[in-house]
Amino acid sequence: ALLAIAIRPLVAGFLGLNESDTDMVVWATRFYLLGLTSHSLLDVTVRSYYARQDVRTPLYAAAFNALAYIFFAVNFSRQWGYLGIALANVVSFSLELLLLLWLLNRRLPGILRSKDTILRALAGTIAGSLIVYVVLHWLPLPPLSTMSGLILGLFALALGSVGCAIFIWKEGKSFIKL
Repeated sequence: ALLAIAIRPLVAGFLGLNESDTDMVVWATRFYLLGLTSHSLLDVTVRSYYARQDVRTPLYAAAFNALAYIFFAVNFSRQWGYLGIALANVVSFSLELLLLLWLLNRRLPGILRSKDTILRALAGTIAGSLIVYVVLHWLPLPPLSTMSGLILGLFALALGSVGCAIFIWKEGKSFIKL
């Protein structure tokens, strides 16, 4: 979410594209970012099956993903062009993740309990996103060059990350102890 808000000055700074090309990269990236959580959780979920010495279930789910991706990519790209391909990726990987999590929870009831972690992560995401948005859009700054926009975008991401980390500090400490 933080990167989706700050992506424009970063793309403009790193790639130096014209306005039209920058828009295309920004929107395609934003669509792919929608699926970042699914991609990340999918990797962990598949490893949960491997730890149980079950390689077939993730294999079948990956085959489902491939077929779903082809179906959605063909249909979505007709309507939304290059953004449809990104959206097809998000939808197919998210469906694969949901299928594997559902099956895993049936085999190991209660494994998906997260107490208040999801709510705090959501609150942190909202807080961090607001920080990034305010830094990039509401601060009274002079017109930015490409390089200063890049620096400001990175600064906004850093501040937003700190704002988000405050809400998930408990998990961060647990992760460090691992």
